[in-house]
Amino acid sequence: MSVYGKWSNPGVPHKGWTFVYEEDLESERMICEMCETEEIRFVHHMEHPNYKGDLRAGCICAGKMEENLEASGRRDREMRNRAARKRIFPSLKGWRVNERGNHILRRDGCRITAFLKEGSWSGCVENLTTKEKIWSNLPYSTPYEFKVAAFAVFEKLARH
Repeated sequence: MSVYGKWSNPGVPHKGWTFVYEEDLESERMICEMCETEEIRFVHHMEHPNYKGDLRAGCICAGKMEENLEASGRRDREMRNRAARKRIFPSLKGWRVNERGNHILRRDGCRITAFLKEGSWSGCVENLTTKEKIWSNLPYSTPYEFKVAAFAVFEKLARH
């Protein structure tokens, strides 16, 4: 087995790393900072008390670094599943357009509404149980763009 990148560097700890947070680069890609060979989209940010800063690693390297391939694999699957849900969210069959031209979706206890306001699309995501509402602060060119942006808010409110 060939060893690459920081795995070859005795000054870099190989075990005892802690997972900090995950990141989906979406359309971007980067090279895993540990093995320095694998191109990754789903990034596991890892830290170690004997290493300054954190390292952005792929699933396999992160699992080896924290000595828990199951945990890194689970995180990776969750990121991939979330990305798939986000990709299909704007075109779900439940979206309807009402008489005022607003795009509305009721799903998982939430109502997502996209509406045209002053020439741009905006909207709101509401948890129908808690009545918590989060309004868009940004203008969007199309209802599709708003729906893509609303996905993260929807996922957060639907879990409450």
